[in-house]
Amino acid sequence: MHRHLSMLCALAATAVALADPGAVTWSGGTLRLMDEHPTVSLLSETIVLEPRPNDTAVTVDLRFHNSGEACVAQMGFPTLAFWGPGYHFVRDFAAEADGRPLPVTVAEEATISLGDRDWRCVWHLFEVPFGADADLAMTVRYREAREHYWAMVRVPYVLATGASWQGAVRSIDLQVRLADRRNIGSVTLGTGLPTDARPHREPLVVGADGPVVRWHAEDYDGTPSVVNFQAMLGPGAVVRDDGREERGRTGELAWWRDDRVLIEADYLADCLLATVTERSEDTVMLAKESRVVELPVTHLEGELVPDNLEFVDPAPAVEAFGGAVETSLDEAGDVVVSITTCPDSAESARETALFCDQQLAYRLKALRALADRWPNECPGVCGLVLSRDVEHAAVLAWCIGWMAEAGNPVERPWELVSRIRGERSWESQVAEAVLSATDGCEFAGALAMVEPNATGMRSLLIAGISASEDWRQGAPRGMNAGIALRRLAPPQCAQALMDEVRRHGGAAGVRGRHDRARGAGR
Repeated sequence: MHRHLSMLCALAATAVALADPGAVTWSGGTLRLMDEHPTVSLLSETIVLEPRPNDTAVTVDLRFHNSGEACVAQMGFPTLAFWGPGYHFVRDFAAEADGRPLPVTVAEEATISLGDRDWRCVWHLFEVPFGADADLAMTVRYREAREHYWAMVRVPYVLATGASWQGAVRSIDLQVRLADRRNIGSVTLGTGLPTDARPHREPLVVGADGPVVRWHAEDYDGTPSVVNFQAMLGPGAVVRDDGREERGRTGELAWWRDDRVLIEADYLADCLLATVTERSEDTVMLAKESRVVELPVTHLEGELVPDNLEFVDPAPAVEAFGGAVETSLDEAGDVVVSITTCPDSAESARETALFCDQQLAYRLKALRALADRWPNECPGVCGLVLSRDVEHAAVLAWCIGWMAEAGNPVERPWELVSRIRGERSWESQVAEAVLSATDGCEFAGALAMVEPNATGMRSLLIAGISASEDWRQGAPRGMNAGIALRRLAPPQCAQALMDEVRRHGGAAGVRGRHDRARGAGR
């Protein structure tokens, strides 16, 4: 089954570009790619790329035919010299003809013409003897060694040099063999010169068969001039149950080793809403509520990941704190690591919801888990929360909203604002509970605490929208503010909302979505 893989991004700073052997002439240190060899044609070639975390192994099998008298063809194999992150260094270059090794010399500081300009390159040069009216099999092997950390694997391959032989190349097969898809993701294959500011954004039609991606061309005449393979190190994605998804730098967050997935320690703590309390060279301590877990650190020596990253097996932490780490494959065949942090029992959810020193996001998650899975626990938990002398505004709001939804509304809920403590005023904290509410209980409860105290709340709600870092925060907060203002503010609140957004310098990316809040305000 064929599918399209998107063309890779502009490679302003990229790896070396590899190439077909080309027919060249050289004299006195001057190299030139021939327009067309008079008698030798390139019948077919198979290019195999095997990307690995530390390098990419390249094997090129070629079949030539000489239609003329016996001759010695001068061949050159150029590697374009581009500096920048992810630079790949060619190592262990070797060539053989009909099974016989060929002496190879290297010409540095040379150039090759591709597109409308000359490119700096290094040529690997060798002479190949051809018999009269005879076929010849040739193999080229080398490695692209990754000698600096970079989260990306980049392998441009120049095909245009293959057009220097007589006639068109009858058949080209390019295979990308992904031996370990668990640590190679976001695979793309396309065309374009590797440092084009605006490359040809044309995907290649490829065939995918498990860990192998194939591209095939017949009667190749020089177009496309370059094929680009690109992938990211690490699993294809890391997904959290709060909706956040990480792609592109997953090699810094997760890694497969010995048939298990490892997670970077600080990222795991963030996902589990835990705290790193202590660390040494070999262990990391994670704490959450009254539980502490010691996790051995795995040092990924040889995988070219940053030295300061500490990878740990997440299993003991998710078992102790509640949650799960699971893996699956997406439609592109990339590994997706999913981290779930919801409490796994009524007792755990109850303890988390009532633990005042726990992070607010996880307390609210525990309350929602109780409502969804163990609703019989909610009256007792809400009763304890509402009886406390000091409590967080958002937790109070959720419990007030749930009690009302359950048919047992709290009397005079606005009086509970006296129990809200913190560096900010209770008005600011209740306004934030309105803006950040993600379910009906929390939103309704926050509004219930506000209604008799609505004076001054309008500017707090609007300022809270304008303080958003980007539209992903501003859009839902704007919707909440619009609905709240419709209930709390006078009829002209829609215009007031827009005036306040402008006055507070709301980001352009947020303003378009404030129109939705304006509609809600009507």
